[in-house]
Amino acid sequence: MLQFAQKYMNTNIIMVNIPLRYDLAMNSQINLEIQDFNNKLSKRAKLFSHVDLVETNFNRKYFTKHGLHLNNVGKELANVIAAIKLNTQKRKVIIMCIYRAPSGNFECFLSKLEIILNCLHKHNIKFIICGDININYL
Repeated sequence: MLQFAQKYMNTNIIMVNIPLRYDLAMNSQINLEIQDFNNKLSKRAKLFSHVDLVETNFNRKYFTKHGLHLNNVGKELANVIAAIKLNTQKRKVIIMCIYRAPSGNFECFLSKLEIILNCLHKHNIKFIICGDININYL
């Protein structure tokens, strides 16, 4: 990862960490290795201004009974969100495009959006939101 980030210094890189395996015990060797890898990835991503890390910290309640796959609520949380970070000499801004399916759970969508907006606000990042959130007011 370090060599890749150094080689492409003029390219914005977005990395995604590894989700835990809820079909295994939290102290299983695999989950311990996942946590170790994610910690290393997070530390290394912070070394570069052009590298951003998306964290996949889904709660157990968003997985099926056996714990390996997302349930319907978990899938709803994984709505389509695409974003690009623009760095200019005068400002940094994130343009975020959001899509919510018309049949999706609106409360779940709002909860996820709130988490994202709080994160952006905490880091004092300016952002623009656009997209189709399928709210029927009629």
